[in-house]
Amino acid sequence: MTEPYIVQERVAIPSEPYPSVVDGHVEFIDRMLDTNPLVFYGDYVDGCLSRLSTEALLNVSAGSGSAVATFVVEKR
Repeated sequence: MTEPYIVQERVAIPSEPYPSVVDGHVEFIDRMLDTNPLVFYGDYVDGCLSRLSTEALLNVSAGSGSAVATFVVEKR
C-alpha cells in the first residue's frame, strides 16, 4: 500500500461484571468492555481509552456507553 491505513479485524466484545450504583446500592452488572490503546508513531503504547456498555454498540456519543478511567497497576 502506498498510503498509511489501519485495518481492523472484527472480534466479539467481551462482557464482564462491573460494579454499578443502582438506587444507592452497588450491583454487579455484566457490561461489554472496549479498550483502545493510544499508539504514538507506531512505536509504543502510552495509555488507553476504555468504554463500558450494556449494549453491543459502545458508542458514547450515541448514548449507549460511558468512558471510564483506565489504571495501569504494574510498574513501568
